[in-house]
Amino acid sequence: TSLVHYFLNKKKVFKDALFLSPQRNCSDPQEFIDFLNDSFSKDFETLEQWIQFFNSGKKRTIILENIQYLYFRKVNGFRVLNQLSTLITATKNSVFWVVTSAKYAFQYLDKSIQISELFAFTIELSEIDKITMKEALIKRHKISGYNLFFEKPPAAYLTKKFLKSSTEIQQEILKEEFFGDINKIAQSNFKIAFMYWIRAAEKVEGSTIYMRSLKNLNTSFLNKIAPVKLLLLNSILLQERLNSEEIVELSSLDEQRTLNIINSLFENGILTIEEGEFYIVNILLFRQITALLKSKNVIH
Repeated sequence: TSLVHYFLNKKKVFKDALFLSPQRNCSDPQEFIDFLNDSFSKDFETLEQWIQFFNSGKKRTIILENIQYLYFRKVNGFRVLNQLSTLITATKNSVFWVVTSAKYAFQYLDKSIQISELFAFTIELSEIDKITMKEALIKRHKISGYNLFFEKPPAAYLTKKFLKSSTEIQQEILKEEFFGDINKIAQSNFKIAFMYWIRAAEKVEGSTIYMRSLKNLNTSFLNKIAPVKLLLLNSILLQERLNSEEIVELSSLDEQRTLNIINSLFENGILTIEEGEFYIVNILLFRQITALLKSKNVIH
């Protein structure tokens, strides 16, 4: 989303682009029609009416965000995406469609229904190198006006060269290791990096912020997550967020056991709640959980 907004601000030719973003999971064709009606203040009843509307008016640029909300991973759960496919194909000469999706959801959809074939180009964000991540964090930090002091990691991480160095050199070493660690954890996700940056601020004394070492983080408890919980986490990951009723519907377990698992993952901080009803993977554990799912060949 940030990349699309940045591009549109640079390319003024798209200044009249329309942004559409579903707020809830939508897998029923009528829900999709209702979503379009709400977005354009219309009262159409069929997809054919929408096709006629787009083809008879002026040419448009439409950015449809978060298509991971337009399917449900069950039998007949892809009908809305089939509608979208028909709509895009039938209006391609009148509408320039730009669609965004969460990474793992798009991978799943591409393997399931070959969704990438619908678009002329697919753009996947590249990995962000440590230098770029460091520059972004430092640029935001400079606004605060505070100095930074990087605290030492556990003794096991301290080398003889480090111990023999002056305080100034030690700080430079710790600074580089800190940014290397934060980029390794965030894996190119600025949102995750900024959150870890904030969480690493241990205290403020005078004009200095003391940053704790990220080597103190211990997420080994994730390796003990039961397979049934991993499958539930995968369901949420592939659609980014689900409410409890949707999770129960996707689960192969009975309702009460599924609710117990949801509550357990929430109490352990692995899941958090968004907008008071949607369960999402805790952003602070997102990369570790995706790495764990990859190691189990659940995602790729």
